[in-house]
Amino acid sequence: MKITKSQAIGNRQQAVVAGYRSVVMGYGEMLMSLKKYAKAKELFDEYLKANPEDSEV
Repeated sequence: MKITKSQAIGNRQQAVVAGYRSVVMGYGEMLMSLKKYAKAKELFDEYLKANPEDSEV
């Protein structure tokens, strides 16, 4: 099954909105391992906007 770029972006945004911490953390760690630090920071910032009480992220 192929996933298009727009589907991947939509899935990431849905995960952030729904507040799935484990999905956000896993995806963020994967981005960092690929040295995509700006995208990882953006992901974590979006998550923290939706869940400000989770300061561990």
